[in-house]
Amino acid sequence: MTPRYSLLVRARERRNSRLSLFSQILLLCAISTSVLSVVKANAQTAGQGTISGTVTDTSGSVMVGAQLTITNALTSVSQNSTTNNTGYFEVSALNPGNYKISVESAGFETLVREGITLEANAHVTVPLQLHAGAVTQRIVVQADASLLNTESGSSGQVLTTKQVESIPVSGNNPTWLALIAPGVQGKVGQAASTDDTLAWTGLTTDFGNFGQVGVNEFSLDGAPNESNGRASAINPTIDELGENKFDVNGFEASVGHTMGVMDTQTSKLGTNELHGTIRETYTAKRWAAMNHFQGDNYKYQEAIAGCVNGASTNANCRVIEDKYGWPGTHMNNGAASLGGPVYLPKIFNGRDKLFFFVSVLDDVFAGAGSQSAAIPTLQERTGDFTDLVDANATKNTPANWSSLCPNSPYFGQYQIYDPFSTVLDSQGVPRRKPFCGNVIPANRLANNQMAQVFNSLMPVPTQNNPAGTNYTYTQITPQTYRDYTARVDYKLTPHDSLFVRYTRGNYTKGQNDWTVGAVGTQQGPRWIDVPAVGWDHVFNERTNLNITFGGTNFKTWCCYYPGYDKFKPSSLGLPTYTDQYAQSANSALLEMPVLRSRTMRTVFRERRTLRLEKPTAFPLPIAPLRFVETSPACKAAILFSLEQSIAGRMHPTE
Repeated sequence: MTPRYSLLVRARERRNSRLSLFSQILLLCAISTSVLSVVKANAQTAGQGTISGTVTDTSGSVMVGAQLTITNALTSVSQNSTTNNTGYFEVSALNPGNYKISVESAGFETLVREGITLEANAHVTVPLQLHAGAVTQRIVVQADASLLNTESGSSGQVLTTKQVESIPVSGNNPTWLALIAPGVQGKVGQAASTDDTLAWTGLTTDFGNFGQVGVNEFSLDGAPNESNGRASAINPTIDELGENKFDVNGFEASVGHTMGVMDTQTSKLGTNELHGTIRETYTAKRWAAMNHFQGDNYKYQEAIAGCVNGASTNANCRVIEDKYGWPGTHMNNGAASLGGPVYLPKIFNGRDKLFFFVSVLDDVFAGAGSQSAAIPTLQERTGDFTDLVDANATKNTPANWSSLCPNSPYFGQYQIYDPFSTVLDSQGVPRRKPFCGNVIPANRLANNQMAQVFNSLMPVPTQNNPAGTNYTYTQITPQTYRDYTARVDYKLTPHDSLFVRYTRGNYTKGQNDWTVGAVGTQQGPRWIDVPAVGWDHVFNERTNLNITFGGTNFKTWCCYYPGYDKFKPSSLGLPTYTDQYAQSANSALLEMPVLRSRTMRTVFRERRTLRLEKPTAFPLPIAPLRFVETSPACKAAILFSLEQSIAGRMHPTE
């Protein structure tokens, strides 16, 4: 399969540069894009920034040919530049962080300006003024105030590394902090979820701007970080996320791919000092309050069982707490990270040039929530549906009802009919005979294997509400989410910088339902890969080429019901020959949706066409399907839509 990639090529020709060289760079970009024709190029930003400015003397005259060195305070990685004939300089492709600028010019004192903060995707202008004197004399300016971003139309909230680490957020998911960014609108509040949210990427469709909610764009180090439905593919943890910018005013072409919020994220990177974190967050579900209806139902069940001292009364009361209150589930969210220079004693010292950063997350948690379902009553399971009452039935009674069912009431919308009595009237309209009294004859159910299986899976209703939801239970969703990130930054030469970053997320879950013995438990894993490679080459003080190549591979296998695998079609009353089409007996055919449904979601484009073939000698209403690869250009979503359509009509839990 071919993932959706993003190729970001930026050839920056600084002011007063030579047009011929700029034309050559554009030609190189065009050739690169043509060669990589299978790639979908999105307007993405790598989260790197730019520092520019003008160097003058004390009289305001511009300084031509002044030598500048821009240095990252944590890595000591430097980049040199020279002012042009207007005194202007510009250095781009800089990682977010703190910088200092050193300026030298013959006949003037050396100026060192420190404390320059460069945020993600920012372009700051730093005015520099030199004083006459010897070059050996130094003027150091420290503790600068925050510099305004006057060179870009982009605006939004930037969360620095310190802020990301310090601000409390649900599930340690910093992407959720978009809801507090100026200009961002949300259809839910910060407290919409108090459970772990790192594995839950659907929340990233709950905010936007200018009324455009759920149409946002996400990038991580320039790689498109997106799943299906405009949600993020992976939510970086606070341990691996460097900075996070929520751009709400996308006037620039680099953020013009969406009318919503552009979320630009950068990963942390290694520095000259070895540094790391170890973190563990524990939360017990029983610490959370219940909603109103769940709490009332729990108290009612306790009263019936005589749980005068709550769950501690006896073992049965503990079962009631787990079933109708909050179970004893918990969340363990632990992570560790480490970064620094690559150092091999007596072999290699990577200080000032080669750095690494790695992080790992182990998030084990079990979500729990009160759920309700509408299930047949005990009376209805015997075929007696007289407990279903339609208040408007007498107003809508058919004119010929007395001849069809003498002395029997009409049950309106709940009236049931005999499917085996269907005939066509003179107009060709199918007509069926009603079951008078709304009772199915006992001989119709006595030997019906499918009815017996379904009745065995249904619990006893907890409320007396035949026509609505009448069963309340606590749904438990045990989940495991693991995230791995590795990044390497290398200053190859004074003119070349390279970074490689790979992030992978693995997610598995199980989710029970209302069936007896949790036979309908749903399982489904997910894999996410978000790699990125970036290279920046400086041709001279006026021209540089910056290329970022990244992609997203997002796979979801949902939804698998292992409890239904034990039921063969023949055990439900279907012919025995249908067993060969179910489960793994014939892997070349699609498994019967009535037993098990597999779904593969993908956010990238399949470079293939899926042709659906249907055997002609299959007697069931829905034939199994097999897929044959043919010509290019078809979305794999065909498979998803088809399976969802079949499963929606045939799945036993619906």
